[in-house]
Amino acid sequence: MLSILSRLFKMSGLFMQTLPLLAQGPNAGAALVGVLIGVGIGLTIGVCIGAVILRAACGLLNKVIDDPIDEPDFGKAALIVFVRMLV
Repeated sequence: MLSILSRLFKMSGLFMQTLPLLAQGPNAGAALVGVLIGVGIGLTIGVCIGAVILRAACGLLNKVIDDPIDEPDFGKAALIVFVRMLV
């Protein structure tokens, strides 16, 4: 679990700045929850935008090339973008 959190914090650039602040004080748990919710909302918005761009790119590619490819539906495109973000 800690490796996933550290990867998420490193992706957003907040790991070194936020983690020492979260370990101190009586509201440490609330601050951690706030950061995790912010990262979750950011990932969700990023995945949705990426899925729309992927679908648009597939549609544009189908118009350019002779042999069309299947355009993924939104859920499949979101899954592709999410897995690509993790790797």
